[in-house]
Amino acid sequence: LRQGAIELTPAQEAVLDLGVEQALAPALRRVTQSFVEVMVEHGIPLEAILTELFLSGEVERTYRLLRTEGYAAQMEHHSPVSQYGQLSREHEFDDLDVPTRMRAIVDGIASGRFADEWDAERDDGFTNFERLKQAAVGTEILEWERELRNQLGEGAIT
Repeated sequence: LRQGAIELTPAQEAVLDLGVEQALAPALRRVTQSFVEVMVEHGIPLEAILTELFLSGEVERTYRLLRTEGYAAQMEHHSPVSQYGQLSREHEFDDLDVPTRMRAIVDGIASGRFADEWDAERDDGFTNFERLKQAAVGTEILEWERELRNQLGEGAIT
């Protein structure tokens, strides 16, 4: 690896990797869904919301800057109004008990409960997985997103 490596046990690597996938990613997804709901309630078209969140590349750029410059330095790439809004509102969510939920998920990974659940899911023919996947990323959703990207995403304006 060009950037070096961090020594982890296989168990630590599994907990970290699956923790990102099962604790962090669903939390980010839920926060994003909540944001979209609130914006729609304020009369903002869904296409505009998704353009701001994803198609503009702004969030992707911010995460790239986190990787290349760090949290503190990347803040300087935001406008003063953005910085103030982020910093003055960051404690608005302190009352949400996210760590307790995340600990329960990660404990399930570390204890092997998730592995047992996944084995049972496999043995059952992945029926629950397919149901969950269809609800989250079904054909209609995929087609709608594809059309939106064709209209508003990269390369849409030629």
